[in-house]
Amino acid sequence: MRYLHDTPPSQSSRHWRAMTVRRYLVVTALLLITHLAPAAGGQGIDNRLGVGHTAGELVGLDDGYTRFDLFLALTQPTDDSLLFGDVRFLLFNEQTEADGANIGLGGRAYDAATDRILGSYFYYDYRDTGYSHYNQLAWGFESLGRVWDGRVSAYLPLGDTWNNYIDHATPTKFIGTHMFYSDIQQEVALRGVDSELMALLLDRGWWQVRGGGGIYSYWHANAGVSAVGPKVRLELRVADQLWIGTSVQHDDEFDTTAAVSVSWRYGLSRHFAHCPSSESVRCRLGDPVQRNEQVAIKRFIGGPSTLKVVRAPDGDAYTFHHVDSNAANGGDGSIESPTNNLADASNQPDDIVLVHGGSEFVGQSFVTTTEGQRVLAEGVEHLLETKRLGTVALPMVTSGPAPVIRDTPIDAITVAADGVEISGFEIIDPGLRTPTPWLLYVEDEVIDIDWFYPTFVPASGIAASDVGDISINRNVVTGATGSGIATSELKGENRIESNAASSNWQDGISVAGDYSGILKGNLAENNVWRGIHAGGNVVGDVAENYTALNGTGGIVVEGNVDGHIRGNTADGNSVSGIRIDGEVTGSVIDNLVTDTTEVQFITHTSSLYLIDYSVDYFGTSLVIVDPGSFRTDTSNQGTGIEVSDGILGDVARNEVLLNDGYGLHVEGDVEGHVQLNVANENSGTGLHIKGTVYGDAFENEAIDNGDKGIVTDMFMGDLVGNVAINNANGGVLTSAVLGDRSNNVIQEVPPDGESILEVNPGKIFLNSSPD
Repeated sequence: MRYLHDTPPSQSSRHWRAMTVRRYLVVTALLLITHLAPAAGGQGIDNRLGVGHTAGELVGLDDGYTRFDLFLALTQPTDDSLLFGDVRFLLFNEQTEADGANIGLGGRAYDAATDRILGSYFYYDYRDTGYSHYNQLAWGFESLGRVWDGRVSAYLPLGDTWNNYIDHATPTKFIGTHMFYSDIQQEVALRGVDSELMALLLDRGWWQVRGGGGIYSYWHANAGVSAVGPKVRLELRVADQLWIGTSVQHDDEFDTTAAVSVSWRYGLSRHFAHCPSSESVRCRLGDPVQRNEQVAIKRFIGGPSTLKVVRAPDGDAYTFHHVDSNAANGGDGSIESPTNNLADASNQPDDIVLVHGGSEFVGQSFVTTTEGQRVLAEGVEHLLETKRLGTVALPMVTSGPAPVIRDTPIDAITVAADGVEISGFEIIDPGLRTPTPWLLYVEDEVIDIDWFYPTFVPASGIAASDVGDISINRNVVTGATGSGIATSELKGENRIESNAASSNWQDGISVAGDYSGILKGNLAENNVWRGIHAGGNVVGDVAENYTALNGTGGIVVEGNVDGHIRGNTADGNSVSGIRIDGEVTGSVIDNLVTDTTEVQFITHTSSLYLIDYSVDYFGTSLVIVDPGSFRTDTSNQGTGIEVSDGILGDVARNEVLLNDGYGLHVEGDVEGHVQLNVANENSGTGLHIKGTVYGDAFENEAIDNGDKGIVTDMFMGDLVGNVAINNANGGVLTSAVLGDRSNNVIQEVPPDGESILEVNPGKIFLNSSPD
C-alpha cells in the first residue's frame, strides 16, 4: 500500500494520461502494420471499428464509460479458425481525467462436428482512476454455439494494487502538535473470476435475443474486500452490427448494481462478404469478446493508514502550538492540552501558534521571535500551503468568536522576527491610562460625568520594527493609547490587509519609514491622528481602504507612492481625505472622498486627552493634543485628495464631494489622462492641478464648487466632454489647450474676471453654455 502522488492528483493524472494515449497509438499502429502485411490478412472475417457506451454501475465501477474499439482479423490459418487482435480505449464518466485501455490477442476455432466455436484470449488492461493507475493481466475461455454460449475469465492486477488518495474533500484534524489528514479514502484493485452461461431466447433472423446469468468473485485479501454474487444479463443483437445489453448483479460488497450498454461495430473492408451469424455459427468467429473490460476497483474509508501528517511544501511536517484561555494550567501546547496564557505561547519554535475561538486574555501580551511563524486566531478562515494538495483550510477547533486581547500595559502583540503572520485577533484598549472624572456643572448641579486621562503610556495593538516580509491581516484593534497597528523600518515585501483600527489615540495604522508590499482593504475610523499613515515612500498600491472621521487625515503618505492610489474611500476626515506628500508613479483612480473638514482640534502644550467630552451639549468631541501632531502649512486643510509632486499615471473615476478645501489638488504635473472624475460641492476648486496635464481631459464633472471648477496650467491633450457649471469663480481655467476642444459644457467667466488665473486672465474655453 502506498500514497499516490506528492503532486496534486490533477497534474499527475494528466501526465499519466498523456503517456497512456501515446501507448495506445503505438500499439494500434503496430497492429495495423501487422494486419496490412500481405501475408497477414484474414480471409472471410472483416476488421471492425466500434464505439459503445455503458451507463450505470458494475462490480468495481461506480459510473459508466464510453469505449472505442478496433477488432483486427490478423490471420486465418484455416477457413474455420482465426487469430485476432482487440484494442479498446475507455473514457470513464466518473472523472474527466479517468481513462483506460485493453490490448488483447486471441484465437478461435470452429468445430463443424459439434457446431461450436472454442476460443481463448489474453489481455493487458489499464485503468487510470484520476488518482492512480492500475495494470492488469486477464485471460479467459469461451464456447459459442447456436443456442448456448459459455464463458469464464480471470483477472490479475499487477504492481501497486492498494493506494490511498487525498483530495480537498479529505477531512483534517489536530492530534498532538500536528495536523493530520483523516478518514483517508482507500482504493484497491481486485483480483477476480467471472463466468456466465447464455442461451438464445428469440431468433428473428437478422436479430436475436440472448439471456442468461452466472457467478463472479472479486477480492483483495489484505484489504479484507470480498465480493461474491450472482449476475444476470440480457442481450439484443441486430444485424451483427448493433448490440444492446443490460445486466444486474448483487453481492455484499457492492450491493446491487445495474448497467445498460450499447455498442455499434462497422466493417472496415466492405469487399468481404457478410456472413450472418443467424445462419451459421462459424460466422461468429468475429464476435466481440464478452468480458469485464475495466479493472475492478473498490473504494472505501477505513482500514490501516487512515491518518497522514500534513506537510509543508518542503516536506517537513507542520507543528502547532495551541492556546486556549479556557484550558487548564500547565498545558504543553498540544491540542489535548493547550497553553492557557500568551506568555507561555510566546517565543515558541512551532510553525503555527493557533489561538482558539472564545479565548480572552486580560492584561497579557504576546511576542514572537520565530522566523516564519504564523500566529493565527480562530474566527476567520486560515489557509495552509501543503505538499500534497496545495492550499487547504485549517480545521476549526471551536466555534467561538475571535480571541480577545484586552487591557495590556504594553503592545498587545510584538513581531520580532521576519516572515511572521498575525491574523484574526480582536485587541481592545492596549496601553496604560489613568482615568480621572470630569464633572460638568450647571448652576452648581452636576449634569454630566465624563473621564479624562492626565497620564498614559502609549501602546499599540500590533507592533513590528526592523523586520521584513510580515503579514498583518484581518485583525481588529480599538482604543489603543498609541496606534492601532504600528510598524517601522520594515524590509522586504509586507502585507497589511483587511484590518480594522478604530478609536485609537494616535493613528489607526502607522507605517514609519519606507514600506513595500500590500496596503489594502483596511478600515480606519475615529482615530485621533490619521486613519492610515505612511511616514516614507510606499512601493505598491494603496488600495480599497476605508477611512472615516479621523482627526488629521484619512490616508497620509509622507513620501512617494510607486504604485496606484486605487479604490479608497475617505469620509469625514479632517485636514485631508487622501494626501500624498510626493509623487505617484501609478494612477489615482476610483477613489471616493467626501466631507473632508478643516482641523477640529485645539492645540495645546500639554499632553492632555479629553475623549468624548460633553458630546450631548457641545455637539462635537473636544480633543486636546500636542501641537506637533499638526502640519505647519494648513492652507489646504479640508482637501479631498492631495498629491504634492505630480502623478505619472492617470487621474480617473475619482469622486471628491463636499470637502472644505479643494476636491482634488495636485501640486505638479499629471503625465496621464484626467478622466471621468466628479468634483462637486467642494468649498474650494473642484479639480486643481498646479502643473501640466499631458494626457487628455475628458468627461470630468465639476459642479457647485465654492471657487473654480477645473484649473490647470496647460492641457497638452484634448479637452472633451467636460461639465463645469455653477462654480463660484469660473468653470475651466488654463493657459492653453493644445488638443481638440469639443462637447464641453462650461459656465461663463464671472464679470469681474478677478478669480481667473493670472497666467492668462480671462481665458476660458467655452463649447456650450448651460441654460
